[in-house]
Amino acid sequence: MLSGFSFSQTTRLKKKYLKTYEGQIPAYSINTGSSLKQVAAVKIELALTKDSMYVTVGKARFAGTYVSTKEIKNEYQLIGTMEQSGIKEVFQFSAKTGELTRKGIFPQPDAVLKPKQD
Repeated sequence: MLSGFSFSQTTRLKKKYLKTYEGQIPAYSINTGSSLKQVAAVKIELALTKDSMYVTVGKARFAGTYVSTKEIKNEYQLIGTMEQSGIKEVFQFSAKTGELTRKGIFPQPDAVLKPKQD
């Protein structure tokens, strides 16, 4: 009877977590069916505001909105919808470590982002 019920709830991130995070998407391979293509590592940056996210991958920049849900104590999931592509960006945020993990879109590996040091 409760199979569709979710225990996580939409919540706002605290203001102290609304900042810019940076990291690197590790290198990976794509199997095209006829060959294996190598994709080089690339820098990724995420800027969070109260209701928007800005993702920069290499030289490409995407803007969108996001919702955050509190999964467990000090752990949040952020799901952003990028305006230009409609692709969902999923991040896991740990308030304990202050790090975000971007869930890679297959075959991309996950990337760890840390607060940007100015």
